[in-house]
Amino acid sequence: MEDIKDKSIHHTAIKICEDFKTSPSYQALFQDIQKLVSTPSVKYEDFKDSLLKAMKDNGLDASLRNNVYHWMKTKKKEIGSPHDTFFRKAQIHWDKRIHKSLNSMCTELGINLAKIRTVSEREELAGKWGELSNYEVDIHKYRPVYAPKDFFEVLLNLKGPTTRNKGSPKWEFAQMPLKVKNLADLRCLYLELSRGEQILGVNSSLFSSRQYSALEAERMILGDKVLIKNYAPMAQEFLKKGCPNSLRAKIWTLILGAEVKPYHYGYFESLKDSVLQYDLMIDKLIIKDINLTASNDDQYFVFEDVLYQVLLCFSRDGEILKDLSTQPGFMQVVIKGKQSNTENNIIFPPSGVIPFHGFTICSVLLFVRRPCATLFRFSHFLHTLFSPFASSLWKSSRSGFTLLTVRENVTVF
Repeated sequence: MEDIKDKSIHHTAIKICEDFKTSPSYQALFQDIQKLVSTPSVKYEDFKDSLLKAMKDNGLDASLRNNVYHWMKTKKKEIGSPHDTFFRKAQIHWDKRIHKSLNSMCTELGINLAKIRTVSEREELAGKWGELSNYEVDIHKYRPVYAPKDFFEVLLNLKGPTTRNKGSPKWEFAQMPLKVKNLADLRCLYLELSRGEQILGVNSSLFSSRQYSALEAERMILGDKVLIKNYAPMAQEFLKKGCPNSLRAKIWTLILGAEVKPYHYGYFESLKDSVLQYDLMIDKLIIKDINLTASNDDQYFVFEDVLYQVLLCFSRDGEILKDLSTQPGFMQVVIKGKQSNTENNIIFPPSGVIPFHGFTICSVLLFVRRPCATLFRFSHFLHTLFSPFASSLWKSSRSGFTLLTVRENVTVF
């Protein structure tokens, strides 16, 4: 048994190394280790132990561990759920519906999904890049393709074969059966959450201001220690009992692996060049949504220009489409005025994400005070990391709701 376990660990390590070599962060870490090897702290006669100690002293050990952690979080499931086919069909149906709506709007307005900007248009857009709120574009005829409530209704109406025992409530595929019979069993299953311990930001009204201030100060001290350790799994555990507002950006940066490296700035500039070169129909949808949401918000209107820059570049990021475990539908679009061939065809939308009403606030609400490149990295990682868990979160929420309302006769507000 131990031999089988050792072989499994060995194969997993090989897989991690192969995948890590293709990641953008590999080259930077490899160069840092090479520099470290040339220092006196790494001795030839005791190379392995001295290198490991030097890596730990210089923070490279934590960096390597975090890369493994992020690999485990983002790797695709090798064994799928028996319900995957059903959900995949539902996703394809939804994608077709959205694409039909996009094409109908283009036909109605007499526009193309993609075209090359003229020289004057590129110069005007580049000149106003720092103040895109002053960039004049006619968007009054454009409308959001869909709103979150439309997607919510689709999820609620999903119907399929059910998994149920005699006398148990009906569990549709939009839900996930919990391995409990009642609320008491659910509390035992999630004992860590049912102890009634103080959690920063949750049920703060139950505690006096002095108690809450003491808890916040305690979490601040502990949070600073977690950041010094620079270990992502430790940061994830820290979040379970709440995180002070002043530490949230740093803690989430560590967990998501969204630190901005020097090469990210170059990548962001390449996406900006794509925005300047191609005029996509979704650009108008992004501008429309920012106008309808952030521009009219008392707190976020001051970040309007930053949101334009980040979301327009985000829409061009093809890496997001590659990283999404549940590949969304996309269209091969011929650029207006060009012949239909491989060079003149582009994927639409390049990122695989079609803006909806409220997309602006949902994408970057927590990180809007960060620089553009940092904000872009957060948006990228939020989409690629959490998309595999979206359906599971939804099904768990529905299951818990049904357990409380159907079996426990509890009114949930």
